[in-house]
Amino acid sequence: MKESELTFQKKTENVQLELNAFIKSNISPSLFISDEHKLSDNEFLYSINNSYPKMIWDRHEKIAIYRFINIYNIGVLKAKDTGHNIKILEITDKREMHERFNCEIQNIYKKAEIALLKTIHDHLVRIPFIQTAMSPIRIILEKVNMEGEVPASEKFGYRNPEKIQKYVNFLVSLNFLKVSEGKLVPAGELNAIRSMEISLQEFHNKILAAVLRRGFSYIQDYLHLTLITPYIRLANSYFFPSYESGKLMEFIIEDFQKSYYDIYDIRKSPDKIMSQLSYVAEQNIITEVKAGYYKGEEHIFNNFKNLAPAI
Repeated sequence: MKESELTFQKKTENVQLELNAFIKSNISPSLFISDEHKLSDNEFLYSINNSYPKMIWDRHEKIAIYRFINIYNIGVLKAKDTGHNIKILEITDKREMHERFNCEIQNIYKKAEIALLKTIHDHLVRIPFIQTAMSPIRIILEKVNMEGEVPASEKFGYRNPEKIQKYVNFLVSLNFLKVSEGKLVPAGELNAIRSMEISLQEFHNKILAAVLRRGFSYIQDYLHLTLITPYIRLANSYFFPSYESGKLMEFIIEDFQKSYYDIYDIRKSPDKIMSQLSYVAEQNIITEVKAGYYKGEEHIFNNFKNLAPAI
């Protein structure tokens, strides 16, 4: 906008109200400002936010649910009250606001993933593919648990010492293991699980669940255990829209496909969704309530809501 277009006549003494009306009329109706900071007697700084409508189809009630989702801090606005007029001195470029908006959306999805993982980690580790992906971690922890201590140079049956060292360093960073006098020994997190009176299989599941809960991002990004990712994403593609709508939704396969694409920009075939969903359903995360219709477990949803990012 030209500089002359950034000055307008006041109608009220409420500067924030006047600015909100101006940017909605002249920049975008979805934008609004908040968090006023007074820089001087007549200069003010605000955060620019975006409120956009989201439609979710409720198959059970056969109605469309509309929610306005607020994305905060996508730009800044600085303004001056000259008495009769308000002059905008500085405003974030629209292209930059759009980029920040997309970045904040992705941050919300990522935070939702982490919140959901904290809720369902003990279910996920029972999926055979995830157990296979995490087998190096299980082998290391089980050997240290059984023997009490192993040499820090132990290869745990693997040929690549650098790869196994990554896993060991990861487990040390999470306080499952520690190095003492050249030996790997149990640390706080592993000792807490060792103290429980549980079966060997339950011990396996407990240690993998605890590792998954504490270190999912590292497992995904640095250890490249990508077999885990599709299952948490599939669950998130169901629970996040339910969170947005305020209640557990009923999904068919096409709903999973659409939601997965909306969140991750990845198209999944019905067969791929169905294959992964069958494992998620086996662990009572999402269940088939009638032929072709799926719904999440109430207790999982309630726990997820308490941890999910505000929207």
